[in-house]
Amino acid sequence: MNQPYLTNCAECERKISSSAYQCPHCQTTSPFGITCHICKNKLRKSRAIEVLDSQGEPLYSAHEGCLNWVKEEVLGNQKIFYQCPVCQTNITISHSTSTPTCPKCGHYFMTNEYYAGRCKLCRNTVLKGFEIKYDYEIYHKLCANKAYPNWEIEEKQRQQKRQEKERNKRQLEEAKAEEARKISLEELGQGIFNFSIALLLGVTILLIGSGISGLVVAAMFGFSSLGKIIGLIVAILVFLTYLLPKK
Repeated sequence: MNQPYLTNCAECERKISSSAYQCPHCQTTSPFGITCHICKNKLRKSRAIEVLDSQGEPLYSAHEGCLNWVKEEVLGNQKIFYQCPVCQTNITISHSTSTPTCPKCGHYFMTNEYYAGRCKLCRNTVLKGFEIKYDYEIYHKLCANKAYPNWEIEEKQRQQKRQEKERNKRQLEEAKAEEARKISLEELGQGIFNFSIALLLGVTILLIGSGISGLVVAAMFGFSSLGKIIGLIVAILVFLTYLLPKK
């Protein structure tokens, strides 16, 4: 554990301990300052401007200069020029536009036609065409550049990792499909081989049985010419009897 040391209070600049939760001189509860939500640098709490949401709840604190930068540079240049599809009147939509309607004919524009979301950094409206996605969040491009100067490089690296992951997944699925195909072919080949052996054995047994029947008949006639002919006919008939389908 680090040993406490003397440092300056961010508000009154008098000496305090680095482990102090409150300045004993000016009574501030933020003796080491707070972090500006926009630029991420330290500032005195007494000089910070608190930004509230529509319900009056605090969103964040920031330098006055940072908030002016958001207002003038980020939001001031954020405008979309639309043409009313009903009366063709030109309309300008800005970040402060809540429910845009045509001033001439009253046509209502759907929110998803111009609204991209809320900026993760400044919490203001992001119009379509001014948004970027970084780490699955929506930002104004200027806000992303200020908060994360290397966001484009990092997002490109994330995209490459996602593509690599998808490529590996696809290759694995293709390898599994190829393995399954090989197994199917092996099973098919084994089945054909087994069927061929069974068919060959069946035909061989059938021929042997037919031959024996013919020999028995020929022996009954003393292996005379007539007996041999009758024995051959009997062997053929027995062979055909086994081949013909049974009703």
